[in-house]
Amino acid sequence: MNRPLHSNEFLLIKEAQAKKLRSKSKGMLSYQLLIEPDRSNLWIRITGNEGRGYFNDHPMSCQSISSLISTQNQEKGFSAKLLNSITSGRSTNNAYFLAAILINEGVIKPDPNGGPLLFLTENVSQWLSSQLSGNGTTIILEPKVKSKALSTSKEAISKPISHHSKRNKQP
Repeated sequence: MNRPLHSNEFLLIKEAQAKKLRSKSKGMLSYQLLIEPDRSNLWIRITGNEGRGYFNDHPMSCQSISSLISTQNQEKGFSAKLLNSITSGRSTNNAYFLAAILINEGVIKPDPNGGPLLFLTENVSQWLSSQLSGNGTTIILEPKVKSKALSTSKEAISKPISHHSKRNKQP
């Protein structure tokens, strides 16, 4: 679940880097922890990837994350794919990047046997509360301008977009 973008003002409480989930993946992920000025919700925003892979930089609600992972059977664990319902955009990397960030924050941990599952490490609501009490610097996230090709208007959807250009052949 993404933040309704009626307000783009946040308090930046932390900027950090996290290792990716796969040991073969190169580079670090950069992220921010943001809180709303009224301290009602915490948000995670992926801001960079030193390696390969696209990501969406829209803030992701930690309350939504908490609700989702708290319902999982902690003895069996859960897959990072579960986080796809929280992330948005075209990148499937976001769920895995978000899992790496949550590991870095100490909210979840990887399978001690090296498997693909993740496990809750602490009370997520306690982590949320501790973050919401943090001090921060006011920042304003500028909304991105969508190109016409990415518009969701009926006109744009009804017209197919060609990804190949025709080359003019010279006689």
